Amino acid sequence: ADLAAATDAESLALRASIANVINAGGVEVLSGLMPSLRKIISIDSTDSITRQVDGMESVNQLFYHLSLFLGAITRPMTPVVLFLDDLQWADEAALDMVTTLISERFLTSFLFIGCYREDEVSQSHPVMKHRQNITQAGVPSTDIVLCGIEKEDCHQMISDLLHLPPRITQSFADAVYAKTTGNPLFVTQFLLSLFDEGLLQFSASARRWEFDVKAIQERNVADNVAALLTSKISGMDTRAQDLLKWAACLGSECKESVLSKVDIKSGVDRSLGLMERDVIMQILVNEGMLSRVGSGMIRFSHDSVQHSAYELIPPLDRAGIHFQIARDLQRNALSPEELDDMLITIVEQYIRGVGLLTNHDEKIGVAKLCLAAGKKAMSRSEFVPASIYYLQGTALLQQTDWDQYYDLSLELFTCCVEAQYVTGNYDGVAIAYGPIDLHARCIQDKRRAFFKIILILGAQGRFSEAIRQGLAVLDQLGEPIKRDVTKEDVAVEFRKTEALLREAATKGGGNTSSGGILEQWDISVVNAILAAPVMHDKDKEWALLVMGRLNRSAYQENHHLLTMLMHRSLQASLNHGLCGDSV
Repeated sequence: ADLAAATDAESLALRASIANVINAGGVEVLSGLMPSLRKIISIDSTDSITRQVDGMESVNQLFYHLSLFLGAITRPMTPVVLFLDDLQWADEAALDMVTTLISERFLTSFLFIGCYREDEVSQSHPVMKHRQNITQAGVPSTDIVLCGIEKEDCHQMISDLLHLPPRITQSFADAVYAKTTGNPLFVTQFLLSLFDEGLLQFSASARRWEFDVKAIQERNVADNVAALLTSKISGMDTRAQDLLKWAACLGSECKESVLSKVDIKSGVDRSLGLMERDVIMQILVNEGMLSRVGSGMIRFSHDSVQHSAYELIPPLDRAGIHFQIARDLQRNALSPEELDDMLITIVEQYIRGVGLLTNHDEKIGVAKLCLAAGKKAMSRSEFVPASIYYLQGTALLQQTDWDQYYDLSLELFTCCVEAQYVTGNYDGVAIAYGPIDLHARCIQDKRRAFFKIILILGAQGRFSEAIRQGLAVLDQLGEPIKRDVTKEDVAVEFRKTEALLREAATKGGGNTSSGGILEQWDISVVNAILAAPVMHDKDKEWALLVMGRLNRSAYQENHHLLTMLMHRSLQASLNHGLCGDSV
């Protein structure tokens, strides 16, 4: 946003550099990741927008435009540093993107810093696989292991915190280090617990901090920071505990406006009022459990705090709280825009409390929300969450819903197929396609999902099966092609194509007086083809797309079939008009 408003020469040059490589389609693709890009590059309504794609095409499109964007802004005078934390939770798509960007040779002023927890990443973890790929690509890298702070650093930190000379705090710092082994979070939480218990306190008469080293040494301390936090939260006021528990159900951070819409229960039948929860919230902020960040955001000070608070909820009660949060947010949304803003949160809460959905009409309503949330996630290139939302939505449907809620069922299962494809779950694609194949009312309704089946069969090397299924669909679309194409069959199609091209060239004013038209191919033939009208026959348009998807398999199985597909594609374009898949 600052770059968009800046008027200095360097900012203007940077904006021009971005505009030179990112067109209107690129802005559409990247705006989900960088909304401010629309302020930097203005899009005219007449600009051509990148056609809508799905599956791996959308992933590749995102990688391509993101690489172009970084290439435009990375210079020796303006290097770019990208830092991503908690890579141990990243999905394959995100790791693929990182690996692609790091391996780009033209990004010479680009530094990537990735952070992950070593104890949560084994040698078989995707992070390690991508780490190896980066090394094999010849990209220079450095491993930095972050351990607990050294004993001397712990001494210095405590001396600075208490504003006392190291010689006075040494025995106290030794005791703290012995209990925490230098884990920074453990150290800070341990100090806070000592203060709460009166073992560390400020003396007004002495005007300094005082501590009881012997009592600290004898004190039983939890083995890890999670246990310490759990113990600390358990000792809080019941209302503070309940607010932390319900907030933990919403994740590591949430908007205060979202939390305000949740009817937080404290005790058996008592709800926390808004003023009461504001006071408790401030106490938790002062205690270091929560922090206020940005505009109206509440964040747990560490994910260990959130985890500890969530673990205090009895397992049998968790689904009920998630379900109640989902209902509260959906019911208390003040407008469609606010509901859309909370959509992902609502769906994730319903998923965690899905066992409490018993009314079929309510299941249908949640299935619709899952569909909307999946599409929203896909538009942001969040493919793994999208696949989860779609899967949950399909699980809420019954077989009879294909009659009463046909459009919803078809769209959910189709989107599920596409999401399973883009995340590489090929078995999941086949499972999700089964109901579509069984219940679709016409062949056109199978179109989007069927293409993924053809692509997967080809990717798996099952070329013969891909051809079998593809030719069966072409037969239904009025473009029958036999399986065992011969050289003689190709010759027949060659003559048909030649006749159509001769006719097109004649209409375009080309010279077709002698010789074969394919041998005489000139600009008049090309112009005549490009002058063809737009194709409006949906069956022919789909047939062209199927032929194109079968090319790879045909190349592997039967070169005559490949040539036949190319001739029939060109014939369909000449007879019925041009589309995006015309040869």
